[in-house]
Amino acid sequence: MKKKIIATLLAVSMTGTLFAGCGGTSSSGSTSGASSAAAAASSSKSETVADGSDSAAADSASAAADTTDNKDKKIAIIDQEHHEQCLLQIQGFMDYVTEQGYTAVDKTIAGGESDSTVQIQAIDEAITEGVDAIVVNCLSETGLDEVVSKGVDQGIVFDSFDSAIPPTNRLVNVNQCAPETVGAFYVRMGVLAALRVEYPGDDMLSAVEEALADYDGPEIVLGCMSHLADAPVQNAWIDAMYAELENPIYDGKVSKELDINYGSGSLQVITERAQAFIAEDKVDVIISLVGNGIPPILNAFEGVDSDIMVCGCGRFSEQSSYIAKQGEDYFSSRVPYIMYWDITYYAAIAGAALIQNLEGNFNGEVGEVLHVEATGTHPATDFTVREAADGGTEVIMGDPIIMDQNNVAEYGDKF
Repeated sequence: MKKKIIATLLAVSMTGTLFAGCGGTSSSGSTSGASSAAAAASSSKSETVADGSDSAAADSASAAADTTDNKDKKIAIIDQEHHEQCLLQIQGFMDYVTEQGYTAVDKTIAGGESDSTVQIQAIDEAITEGVDAIVVNCLSETGLDEVVSKGVDQGIVFDSFDSAIPPTNRLVNVNQCAPETVGAFYVRMGVLAALRVEYPGDDMLSAVEEALADYDGPEIVLGCMSHLADAPVQNAWIDAMYAELENPIYDGKVSKELDINYGSGSLQVITERAQAFIAEDKVDVIISLVGNGIPPILNAFEGVDSDIMVCGCGRFSEQSSYIAKQGEDYFSSRVPYIMYWDITYYAAIAGAALIQNLEGNFNGEVGEVLHVEATGTHPATDFTVREAADGGTEVIMGDPIIMDQNNVAEYGDKF
């Protein structure tokens, strides 16, 4: 089943922190091109007022407030860090909130470590400064409950995107894709990569079923590179991967057990864990569940003769160089396909939910429709709220996009 692949892989920096989320089947929504470029990283916190900061802009903002009392309210975002992916997410939020005439505040702490301590500090600061609503992309399932409850007790509305706040304290969570869809995509991509099958388009399940029907080799073993052991997004995806593997088409063909390693918030650790995968030589493919995990995984293969394939989620604009170009052998690269989402949009959706709530039009209940005004390249869109796996509610941005040799020219500079 396996064949030897020797690929020359580009080295990447070992500094920086992980993208905890890479960020489903949506009843509505768009996953088209990025709406705006990231702001340059800054160690200072920023505040943007919709109409600027000079006196003329202030007069304009005051006039707008005469028609909408809520427009003087502040809405804060607390993302996981000030690395490039988070900056894109933050910028999408800032753009949307200010476009609607509200004050957007970035309380993300630049240079913070990948744990909940810095987010607790940021939330506490936002509460003290008297913001009216806060959106959080949580680093961990644990640690934020106390400070979020403190804010709720003071009348602050919370929601989240990507990595959710516990349901008791959030209005709604915005998920880039339904976890069950992401889990299924990861398993199907991994199996097709292990079998050296080109991405077939929308109907991956049929392609997997057909490929496995013809396969009579040893059970395929899927390796997963995740984030922190208690990262809610990745854990939901892993649960969904196990659910996908219960499909009878995998019986006797693909191991029901995933081989999981955790990057522990460090790109260097990801490389070390990938080296362990290679040394053990048990897995047929390493699936990265971390948005910037593929480059450090590939670093582990430098100078190594291994037939392990790599796929997963990752920013197209950063990782398109790993995909084989048109005219090249499809599997001349160790990474045949990567999936991702428009990360500039889903923090904007979370901002829209808070705005709609402050205006008395949205409570985050199952079946409600969340209206998001046009922003960037996205037209005005309605999203229907559904029940989330954790017992709260969520809206789903849309299915992921998969980039491969056939569309790398189109998507290679996006997201």
